[in-house]
Amino acid sequence: MAGNQNNPEMPMGGVKAFSCPNCGGQVELRAPGQSLSAVCSHCQSVIDTKNDNYHILTQYQSTLTYKPNIPLGTRGKLHGITWEVIGFIVREELKWKTRWAEYLLFNPWHGYAWLSVSDGHWNFIRSQMELPEANRMVARFENRSYTYFSGSEGKAIFVLGEFFWRLKADDTVLMHDFVCPPYILSRESNENEIVWSKGIYVPVKEVENAFGVKNLKPTMGVAPNQVNPYAAQVKQVKPYFWGMLGLFILAQIIFTTISPDKEVFRQNFVSQPGLETLVTEPFKIENGTQNLQAYLNADVNNDWFGIEGTLTNEETGENYGFYTGVEYYFGYEDGESWNEGDQSTSMVINGIPAGTYTLSLIPQKNIPENPYQFTLTLTRGVPIYSNFILILILISIYPIFIMIRKNKFETKRNANK
Repeated sequence: MAGNQNNPEMPMGGVKAFSCPNCGGQVELRAPGQSLSAVCSHCQSVIDTKNDNYHILTQYQSTLTYKPNIPLGTRGKLHGITWEVIGFIVREELKWKTRWAEYLLFNPWHGYAWLSVSDGHWNFIRSQMELPEANRMVARFENRSYTYFSGSEGKAIFVLGEFFWRLKADDTVLMHDFVCPPYILSRESNENEIVWSKGIYVPVKEVENAFGVKNLKPTMGVAPNQVNPYAAQVKQVKPYFWGMLGLFILAQIIFTTISPDKEVFRQNFVSQPGLETLVTEPFKIENGTQNLQAYLNADVNNDWFGIEGTLTNEETGENYGFYTGVEYYFGYEDGESWNEGDQSTSMVINGIPAGTYTLSLIPQKNIPENPYQFTLTLTRGVPIYSNFILILILISIYPIFIMIRKNKFETKRNANK
């Protein structure tokens, strides 16, 4: 069972104890015959355990004291294997002085593994005999591609327990990490050897349940190989978004194709001084109830002009009002010409039934006594793109929201580089 000190699934040969040759304190070995060095918890002496001479290899001079959150001797099951915690190391990155902890795990039949924790993020790690194919940016291992994440140099500043190599107090290692969440591939090297290891991200609750511990430190930030929870949502949303977008594009193409887009009225006008209202001859609008586009072109220069129009159905007497206007300004300043506005504009009047209509226009002028020439064109059943744009915006809101969350998560991850 997780956290059981006497787990029948992993019979051990018992704990072997001896006295520290430096301070006389008791030192315990949980993997006798396997460990090559052990650390006295009383004086931080590193002791050679290869034979019963127990001579001192080195001594850590740090005044820092760390208490493992998972006590030495605790057993727990991870990935179907029962492990016992036999060693504990606190390491420090030499440049930025960040620190993390590593727990050495042991099983008589499966050997050694590591459980590392940094900012509350845990990884289960095992050394690899097979070497990955790697360059400075990418590593390939077990049919996965890992992206280079970061490199640093680290040093052990506090140790407890026993280890399968001879510890040295001044040992430093150069570390390079490649990530493929939830996996991490690490290369550690010193002057003597290069070791590759593969880790997998372990949620903090899973560690607590496995080893029977509580109240482990909560996570801070994003771990290098932590799975982006929004990546799966983006992957799920994509086919639905592209499918819906394709349907709406097809619908818009069909609607545009079948729209009559037929000109039903065009007339040139001159707005004379004193003439307040212009009235047209009757004209026909056919093909049921559809929209009607009013297109205005006026010869304004450094001026504005508008018309207030009323469509009157000669058969029913129903009126449909609208207003549209233009403004156009230009000039020359500081050696450069400029202009703004336009002499043309258009608007759409929706829901105009078929029938015979007359059009009344009241010109709106900047200078009432000036004549203005303008052309008004009415086109029946023009294709409308505003609804398509609105639908596109609506179906894009959730995917964009998820993409933003995904990118924010990756930004937090990259802050650790």
